[in-house]
Amino acid sequence: LFTDVGVVNGSKFSLGDKGFNNEILMDAGFGFRLSKDLLGKNWYVRVDFPFWIKEGKTSSTDYDKFVFSFQRSI
Repeated sequence: LFTDVGVVNGSKFSLGDKGFNNEILMDAGFGFRLSKDLLGKNWYVRVDFPFWIKEGKTSSTDYDKFVFSFQRSI
């Protein structure tokens, strides 16, 4: 399980559009990570499923989004 929270200020699409004005962005979901030591180096495969997302004043629940990566988490 995971949750991410951040405060964003600046442009959404182009400089000066005031798309984000100290907005709070959040998400929560679940994920998994596999790791393997191969040729003396750690390799990672991660899949995260953020099912609850809040952007500004709107929040949504969506089970169709996912993030796939080949890196470890922070």
